[in-house]
Amino acid sequence: MVVVAVVLGVGWLNGWFDSGDDGVDDVGSEGFGAGAEERFFLSDEAASNEGLKDISAAGYEELVVEKKNFLVLIHMTVCPAEFPLTDTARQLAKEDGLTIFALDEEEFKKTDLMEVVKYLPSLVVVRGGEVVDFLDAEADEDMEAYKSAVGLRKWVGRMVLNY
Repeated sequence: MVVVAVVLGVGWLNGWFDSGDDGVDDVGSEGFGAGAEERFFLSDEAASNEGLKDISAAGYEELVVEKKNFLVLIHMTVCPAEFPLTDTARQLAKEDGLTIFALDEEEFKKTDLMEVVKYLPSLVVVRGGEVVDFLDAEADEDMEAYKSAVGLRKWVGRMVLNY
């Protein structure tokens, strides 16, 4: 009995029995970019199984103002280099029952994402309306995420609890 009480007490102190209402899970400072230290669930809009869903800059801003958690693919409409990431994001969304919002280059230019993301295509992770991380075409550690749904799932899974 004493052992069970101690285990339950330690579990409670460590948050093992948290109801999950806050939708976060500590992963430590080695976790992922932008200083974020918690994994989180995507908002209902992003878990709605719509695949890639084109949105406008105004649609993106609405999600930000509402402090939603979501993924947004930023892509060009005519660049062949973007197709592998677009196809990979489409495959990930389909396999995992997600909605990944998509901004084309013209709509992207109307958002504050231009201040953060230098190269297209990219996938951006947004939590509570704030950019948590994004795929960087110049970062060697992001290359696997550009190439396969498995790599992209692993990259997103560092931040998002749905994985």
